[in-house]
Amino acid sequence: MANIRDVAVAADVSPATVSRVLNGGPVNAATRERVQQIIQKLDFKPNASARSLGLGRAGMIGVIVPSMVYAFYSQIVEGIARSLAESRYEMALRISYHKSGAEEVIIRLLGEKRADALIIVTPRDFRNQLGGVFPKDIPAVFIDGPPHGRISAVSGDNYDGGYQAGRHLIELGHKVIGAILGPKSSQESQRRLDGFRFALNQANIDLEEAYIQYADYMTEGGQKAAQDLLDLPKPPSAVFCANDLMAYGLYLTAESRNITIPARLSIVGYDDSPMSQWVRPTLTSVRQPTYTMGEKAVSYILDRIQGRTNKEGNEYLLPVELIKRASTSAMV
Repeated sequence: MANIRDVAVAADVSPATVSRVLNGGPVNAATRERVQQIIQKLDFKPNASARSLGLGRAGMIGVIVPSMVYAFYSQIVEGIARSLAESRYEMALRISYHKSGAEEVIIRLLGEKRADALIIVTPRDFRNQLGGVFPKDIPAVFIDGPPHGRISAVSGDNYDGGYQAGRHLIELGHKVIGAILGPKSSQESQRRLDGFRFALNQANIDLEEAYIQYADYMTEGGQKAAQDLLDLPKPPSAVFCANDLMAYGLYLTAESRNITIPARLSIVGYDDSPMSQWVRPTLTSVRQPTYTMGEKAVSYILDRIQGRTNKEGNEYLLPVELIKRASTSAMV
C-alpha cells in the first residue's frame, strides 16, 4: 500500500508538499495537479494521522500562555480547548510563567515538530524575537496583543475599553482622575490609556503624568502604584486600573488608609474576572470576551491549516463591555 513518501518520490516533491495538498494548503496549481494525479495513480488513501505525519507532526496545536492562575488566561484557554474538542486537533499547552526567554519554549516545540500551528497568549516578552522563529508553513496567531509581521492577532478592543471607563467616570462627575497601567512595554495597556485619555480630553480634563502610574499587572504592583497616587497633594477621586488584579491592590491600599470605596474613591478595573463579583464593594470593570477570543483564534488557525484563508498579519478586534457595579459612584 502506497504511503505519503511514495507519493512524494513519484511526484518529485517533499512529503510536506504532499501534506499541504491533502490539507488544502498553499501549493502552486501545477504542483497540486501533479501530486493529485500521483495520488490517484498510486491509489493512495490518506487518513487523518497520515495528513499530520506527512509534516512530521501529530495533529497538535501549540498554546503558549504566561499563567493559568489569573482567570483571564484560564478562560481564554478554556475557549481554545472547547473549540479544538470539535476538531481532530489536540492542544499542547505550555506555560511561560512570565519569564524572559520564554521564546525558547516555542523554538523547542517547533524543533520537535510537534505543532501544526501555534497560539500565543499575551506575547509581551518575546514579540520582537518571533520574526525568525516561525517556519513559514506553520500558522500562528497572538491573543491579547497586536499583530506582528505575518502573525495575526485576536484581542478585545482595548482602546474602546479604556474609552468606556473614562466616559463612565466623567459621567459620574469626577475631574481629578488617575490611572494604574501595566508595564510601559505593554501595547495593550497603552491602547487602554489612549482610549481613556481621549474620553477625558473630550471633557476638557487633562490627565497629568503624575496621575499615571505603571505596575506589573499584579496585586502587589497595584498596591504600590496606589500608594504613589494617594500620596499626591491632590489625590484622585477616581482611578482606572488596566486590569482587575491591580484594582484589588488599590482596594487594599485604600482600606489601609481608611478610604471608603466608592464614597471617597471610585475604581474601575479591566477584564471583569470572576472575583470582581465577590470583592466588596463589587468592582466595576471592563469585560473582555475571553472565551470568544480563544474560539476566534482557533477558527483562524484551522482556516489557515485547511487552506480556507491565507490572510496574515491581520487584527481581529472583539467588542468589550463596561460592567457597572458598586465600586463607582457620583461625586458628592
